[in-house]
Amino acid sequence: MRRERLLDCSAFTMWRVRGSSPFTVGAAGAARVVVCLDGTGTIEHGGVSFPVGKGDVFVLASVIGVCGFRPDDAVTVLELALPERLATDDPGTAEARRSDRRPGSSQAAEK
Repeated sequence: MRRERLLDCSAFTMWRVRGSSPFTVGAAGAARVVVCLDGTGTIEHGGVSFPVGKGDVFVLASVIGVCGFRPDDAVTVLELALPERLATDDPGTAEARRSDRRPGSSQAAEK
């Protein structure tokens, strides 16, 4: 199994995981998005197995925590994490922050 950090910026962090042996996805207390780019396998959590195939996307809520990923053969998976401050914002607050940064918005013009 090989885990590579592809991107780490203020908006999110992204890793690519490749391998054919079991690995973990998710993190305690943090929301994650898992995207299967190639191959098939199973995400396991709480004694339940969820089949995963190429093109499937799973959103792991922060209360889920760490899950096992058991590939059927070689897989390539992206795992994305939001920074804690963005993950805990309510949707209205996050939208307001984005609109503040848009060119031409009244608040952006005042800054």
